[in-house]
Amino acid sequence: MNKKVSVILPCYNVEKYLNQCLDSIVNQTLKEIEIICIDDGSTDNTLTVLNDFANKDSRIKVLTQQNKGPGAARNAGLDIATGEFVSMLDSDDFFKLDMLENFYKEAISKNTDILICESQEYYDKKNKYKKLKWALRKKYLPFEKIFNYKNMPKHIIGFCVGWAWDKFYKKSFIDKYNLRYAELMNSEDLTFVFLSLVLASRISIINEVFISHRKREDSVEMTRDKNPYDFIIAAQNLRNNLISYGKYEEVEQSFLNWFVPFSFWYTDTLKDENNLILKQKLENEIFKDFNVYEKEQTYFYDKAVYYRLNGKEYVNLKFIEKIFSIKTSISKKYKVITILGLQIKLKRKKDVSK
Repeated sequence: MNKKVSVILPCYNVEKYLNQCLDSIVNQTLKEIEIICIDDGSTDNTLTVLNDFANKDSRIKVLTQQNKGPGAARNAGLDIATGEFVSMLDSDDFFKLDMLENFYKEAISKNTDILICESQEYYDKKNKYKKLKWALRKKYLPFEKIFNYKNMPKHIIGFCVGWAWDKFYKKSFIDKYNLRYAELMNSEDLTFVFLSLVLASRISIINEVFISHRKREDSVEMTRDKNPYDFIIAAQNLRNNLISYGKYEEVEQSFLNWFVPFSFWYTDTLKDENNLILKQKLENEIFKDFNVYEKEQTYFYDKAVYYRLNGKEYVNLKFIEKIFSIKTSISKKYKVITILGLQIKLKRKKDVSK
């Protein structure tokens, strides 16, 4: 019998956090769910924790595989999911207990392919929360409450982050396009998430924080140095898929305005040896292949991106003006000097020549 929601939970060496995560799933107010947990070759007691929960709750299914990465794990879950909707969560995060009930009601009422919620970061060591404002860039959203890429072709890739855990998917939509993750060790979700946003007919936002995304030093986010080329492979896969669906030309500006600055961030946060190698590959091969250098300055939403792309230093004049400026007051009686936010008024001398 189909469930209302299939929760897919890839797990790798998360015994320290898994109890809190699973507690927040099994105690959801929406009870008609299945919870598919995939142990991705953990070397700690993750599998033991999963089996303990499964023995107490018949809704939990535990799959095991050799360590192939979260993409392969999520694909294994998708292959057996039977729910009307799918929620693909991270096993070190935790969730409001009415999250799935709210997701389901909202998705049914609006008939959405994809529903996106707000989230917050949880800083493990400090035991503090901070709203993830940059994860959902509302200033780019169209006026329409239910939208698709045609309503925002210049921002459909980039108005939200390319991870899946804050998104709620209609299973029939996933099946229609046979959407699956790249089997990479990182950046595996880029193709799935951004391609799904372009293909979806109906996307909507639920303006409430339901997810606490744990920030920790030993997470997968900190292991990109081991597989530095995964990001490039993922970006190429995304571009090729957009081309195959005949959508790339319509969303190219959105794609490149996400891809280029993300490339800069990605390389800047790698260790020195990988940083240099990846930069060279991007500059000498990938940027050329993507026709990035052919674009004019006005093509890029951020001037600093264009300047860095062309090896120039960008000077933010607006920022400098906030630090130091000399202006004439509205009454024209004073010169207003701003120095580090402090304003000084000097009375102007009369023009005796008139």
